[in-house]
Amino acid sequence: MITSAISSSDSLTTTVTNSNAYDMGTEDFLDLLLTELKNQDPMDPVSTSEMATQFATLTQVSQLNKTNDYLETLSHSQAVDYLGKTISYAGKNSDGTSTEKTSLVTGVVYKDSVPYLVTKDGDQVALSSVKGVS
Repeated sequence: MITSAISSSDSLTTTVTNSNAYDMGTEDFLDLLLTELKNQDPMDPVSTSEMATQFATLTQVSQLNKTNDYLETLSHSQAVDYLGKTISYAGKNSDGTSTEKTSLVTGVVYKDSVPYLVTKDGDQVALSSVKGVS
């Protein structure tokens, strides 16, 4: 029977305080990598190709975060462009049935960083629900 030794680094406890897993920055990643290097088995060190892969992954994640931030900013700008315009959108009647509604956009609200258009009628409309603009 083959068994492996258990070291103290095998049982790490991690506490996550951020609500978003992608909030790990470059400095956090480098701290984690440094800890990994300090605790590695000297008889079986991490290969340079594994480190290069980890750095490439960090770069990709960083670029994805920047792209996400840009798209969020673009979405916010797009929502503001609707102010003062009349939109047609998928809505609901007072009895709950679906209908196409038309109303003037008077404001923008954000729910979980997602913009919603506020109409003169008091509806909050997702940008994806807008069918037309005049």
